[in-house]
Amino acid sequence: MSTGRWAVSLISISSCLPFILFFSLELETNLDIQSFSTQLMAASSGVMVALLFLFLCQSTFLSNRREEKQNFVTCLVIWFATGAIQGLVTDGYAYSVLKENSHTLNRVASSSLTTGLILGLTAYWFGIIDKIRTENIALRRLDDFLTIDRSQINSVQIESQDLTKSHLQHALLPKVTQIKELASELKDSAPSSASTKSLAEIENQAGILYADLDARLQQLNESDWEFEPNRVVQTRRIEFMTGIFPKEISVATSFLFLFCGAIISQSTRNGLKGALAGSISALLILFTLVSLRAVQSKLGLLQKTWFIPVTYSIIFLVQYTYGALVQGLLIELPNPYPALYSTLKTLSGVYLASLLTTLFNIQTKHYSTLTDENIRLRSNLKRLDESADQVHQLSTSALVGEVNGKISGAVMALNMLKTNTLIGSMSHDIGEFLQDTKKLVVGALEEVQKIPLRERSR
Repeated sequence: MSTGRWAVSLISISSCLPFILFFSLELETNLDIQSFSTQLMAASSGVMVALLFLFLCQSTFLSNRREEKQNFVTCLVIWFATGAIQGLVTDGYAYSVLKENSHTLNRVASSSLTTGLILGLTAYWFGIIDKIRTENIALRRLDDFLTIDRSQINSVQIESQDLTKSHLQHALLPKVTQIKELASELKDSAPSSASTKSLAEIENQAGILYADLDARLQQLNESDWEFEPNRVVQTRRIEFMTGIFPKEISVATSFLFLFCGAIISQSTRNGLKGALAGSISALLILFTLVSLRAVQSKLGLLQKTWFIPVTYSIIFLVQYTYGALVQGLLIELPNPYPALYSTLKTLSGVYLASLLTTLFNIQTKHYSTLTDENIRLRSNLKRLDESADQVHQLSTSALVGEVNGKISGAVMALNMLKTNTLIGSMSHDIGEFLQDTKKLVVGALEEVQKIPLRERSR
């Protein structure tokens, strides 16, 4: 994700440029350059040359990053080398042009860490968000294709259903009724008890066949085959802000941002003592966030938007109290940050981490929703396809298949008995003839029962 097209891009670099410049300026204020304009010139020179170096690298070493993933070590080297170049140029420009003292090691170490981490984190976040966005688009397109397929299957099914209903109602059922009536009528002139029994069985089987076909007709009439619109979440603007605050407050990402920022900025300003003081501050904010999250969950305040600004206010009070009172009592720093400044930096870190985490979580939830909907749609499509096949089979059997043929054959046979008076003139063959007629009715019933028709599942 972080080693593809977003390893270096104009959009990602533009978004993290203010942070790179901010940390560079912060470092310059810790050194012996007094004028802000001189600090800005020194920091800007390093940043501009670093960006030039970065884009030279992306057009050479990472030139095919849009087509395939790059080697992670290569990306890592380029990110941190950009920071090193930034520190070297800043120091060289300050020393040779601005005639300020050289702090090569301090500038190179600080710029390498801050710029390298910023570029790496930016590439990761842009990469993972772009990955989810691409998967969302792919799922939407797949849903569109499935919806088209379902619409086509639905149209064929409705057509087959209407044709089957019409034939059942106006052709097969009247024919089966005719079989029952003919068998009942012929019983009166049957030459033997065996013939009477056979005709009674034909009448009975015709009644069962009629009931079965009528039940299927009612089932078709009662089924709702109207096309079901796709229920996938429609394209809309995703809201991830509550006023000026992100909808979620990140705990883990906030701690990562604060811990790394504290270690880098404090160690270059106050050495190991500064790193220790910054680590304590990050742990204190972590404890505060975890405690607030527990309170929020226990009191059922997860959906209360007012709790978010309250959380930021508490973070402000905790950090300001630590910077103004507690830190000086625990660790004596040679060059401590002003309490208000460190508090605003902490709030900015939590805000930025929460913003990125909120965006990521919303994209992930949206992707999960699309995935679930896609599974549901494919399942519905499969059931619809199966139901369409069943309706088609019944339609084929009823119109031109064995069901229609056997019922028509039975009607023809009984009509022959009636019109040609075969019962009286061919009494020696009537038993076998009636058994064959009965087989036609029973065979039609068996063919119908082979095709279980199910209503479409929603």
